[in-house]
Parts: sequence; structure tokens; C-alpha cells
Amino acid sequence: MADFLRAGGPDYAMVGYTLRNTLSEHGSVSRGVCECDAAGFLQAVVELTKVEKQGRGAHTGDRALSGDELVSMICGALRPRCSRNCASVQRIPAPQRAGIEKRVLHSHDGERTGGIGRRRVKVLRTPASWFGITYKEDKPQVVASIDKLVKAGEYPAKLWT
Repeated sequence: MADFLRAGGPDYAMVGYTLRNTLSEHGSVSRGVCECDAAGFLQAVVELTKVEKQGRGAHTGDRALSGDELVSMICGALRPRCSRNCASVQRIPAPQRAGIEKRVLHSHDGERTGGIGRRRVKVLRTPASWFGITYKEDKPQVVASIDKLVKAGEYPAKLWT
């Protein structure tokens, strides 16, 4: 994300995580699966509920997921000059799939787009794991994972001094 903000290019971006790197070992989660075009720009986010880990993949109800799906964990960036054009997210029921919603970004004038107004959102794929505490049983693994990053020098021991 820092590289995106330092470089030229699109005004908006978000981090896309690999689904298997965001799942809890202790129960189901909800995840927004990103639909992107061939150039990696966001077209929509399909919200899946009750996603459970299954081997290297996952499932939600009777739908199997490979685990390679790109998901949004709501981590994004926009250049300061763009803040006045912030968009909202509209929830649209996905046809013929119970429990699934499609979220489409749209500008304040109501235009549905794969971005904000006439701008597009670049999805920046990361191999990183998402550390979340959905269940109290998730906490020890999250603490150990962050400790490992601190010991490797990839994460600061203290965020604020």
C-alpha cells in the first residue's frame, strides 16, 4: 500500500488477500470476494457468509471455495486529493444465491461503477495473512503470529512511542 501511495497511477486502491489466509480455525466468518477485471481493477465485492475452512479451501453452505479467491478485508487507500469524492457502498442482493450480497461501489451521484465516479479501484494482491480475532480461541494464534513478525523485524515491537 505504501508503494502504491508513493507511485503514480490510479487514485484508489485496496488490498486483496487470498481467502485461505483470512480464515479462522475456530468457526465461520464472512468475507467479501472481489470480482476484478483482467487488469486487476475492482468490479464488485460479493459478500459470502458462514465461510468455513475446509482443507486448503473453504465452503459456505453447499458452495465449495478453492481458497485462492481474492477477498477484501476493508484495507484501502486513496490519494489526499480524492477524499472529496469518497464513495459509498450499495448492497445488492445477488440473484439466485441465498445469503450472498454483491456490493457495488458507486459515486455520490448514484452512478454504479467498479470504482469511484469515473475512477477505478486497483486491487493490490498480497500473500500476507490477515490476523483477526473472530473467536476468543483465535487470540493465541494472532499473538504468536504478531510476535513472530516482531522477532523477524517485519513488525515494530511498539506501534507508538
